[in-house]
Amino acid sequence: MVDIPSFTLGAGKQIAIFGRSGSGKSTFLNLLAGTMKADSGSISIAATKVSELSESEKDRMRAKTLGYVFQSFHLLQGCTALENILVAMALAGNASDQRAKELLFAVGMSERENHLPAQLSIGQQQRVGIARALANDPKLILADEPTGSLDPENATRSIELLKSLCMKNQCALIVVSHEPRIFSCFEHSIKWEDLNKVG
Repeated sequence: MVDIPSFTLGAGKQIAIFGRSGSGKSTFLNLLAGTMKADSGSISIAATKVSELSESEKDRMRAKTLGYVFQSFHLLQGCTALENILVAMALAGNASDQRAKELLFAVGMSERENHLPAQLSIGQQQRVGIARALANDPKLILADEPTGSLDPENATRSIELLKSLCMKNQCALIVVSHEPRIFSCFEHSIKWEDLNKVG
């Protein structure tokens, strides 16, 4: 269950939301992304009322406005690192080989651009996932337990990389996690139970 009276995040701002697994954090991100429909209330991203869009309009909004970083990466296994980013760009109708290569360079993956996900380490796959999330210059990136598959060292590197790239691209960032150490990486953070008023 998710019951959030209000939540606002300014353009380019970053926040971590911390709470136990299974408490509704992922549902919150799915509501923001429009992949789940709220029973009541209103959700707006970049002045667009997500809750009033048709399914096809939501698809276009997600392709052009949102970036998503997943715990399990969700990379296309039959595509190289470069192709994974180009596919994301194609969904928004703006595939650019140069831009894709610039993003891989930004996450330190230029030398692995022609490697398949199975040929990459867990940390490298996560970096490709971060580059893909930034592929279409989104207004907002949603990161769902993005460090859950990483060891502590790679987790910290991944979060700092994600934060710095979002700052550089003036992209707002919401990270949800059950890992307390993620809190210390953010200037602004909130406990899920303080945000979600279920019960």
